[in-house]
Amino acid sequence: MLFETLEGSYEGAADNLTEIFSPVKGTIISLNVSKGASISAGGAVATVYPDEGIRIQAPVSESDIAYLRQGDAVTAEFFYLNNGAITVRGTVEAISRIGEASADGETDEASYTVTIVPASTAGLYYGAHAIVTLAQKADTYLSDEDAP
Repeated sequence: MLFETLEGSYEGAADNLTEIFSPVKGTIISLNVSKGASISAGGAVATVYPDEGIRIQAPVSESDIAYLRQGDAVTAEFFYLNNGAITVRGTVEAISRIGEASADGETDEASYTVTIVPASTAGLYYGAHAIVTLAQKADTYLSDEDAP
């Protein structure tokens, strides 16, 4: 899932500034400074997972990317160890135009990152693995062999 590292500035900051506020409500997952440390302008102080605006990212192989379009309906299934499965419907928000080489080196195909907006974020956890499938469209087939 997508998260963001917050950056910002504080106009008129005093030398003894002791509090920093995030522009978004969320969960701090890493803190890059310790109490009493000095920070420089533009430096990352913390990484925050926002409570709103969660996105799902999925790699899609180059042989399948042609079947996806921005706005397509998808389903994401999350399988948690002791909590069972959660199924979430979503919409393709963006498709990366930059391919990445196979991480395992077993294929010559590149994969492309697809960003999905979930219809609901209830029960979702950052960093969880999901199986994402394209919702079936009438008269749309993945190959000519499947056509009637």
